[in-house]
Amino acid sequence: KKFGSYRVKTNNGHFDFLRSKEVMTVADYLNAEVSEWNLFFADMAYSLQRDVWHALREAGNLPLEAEGFDARPILSVGGKASST
Repeated sequence: KKFGSYRVKTNNGHFDFLRSKEVMTVADYLNAEVSEWNLFFADMAYSLQRDVWHALREAGNLPLEAEGFDARPILSVGGKASST
């Protein structure tokens, strides 16, 4: 609910001539429960990813950071049965 109003670009996971993209809110994406669409953000390039990361940090839920990992931050969100 906290991030439901964010507008994001979804994609169908293809990186060729079959690639499709659609912009919608996170709430609409999750409510659609469509398995062939996904959200994938890397390197804090989007406000949604940064805000989710900060919310997790505030809640103390960044386990890899606590174990000393220095990783590329990725946010991937999928509905039921999605490839994400």
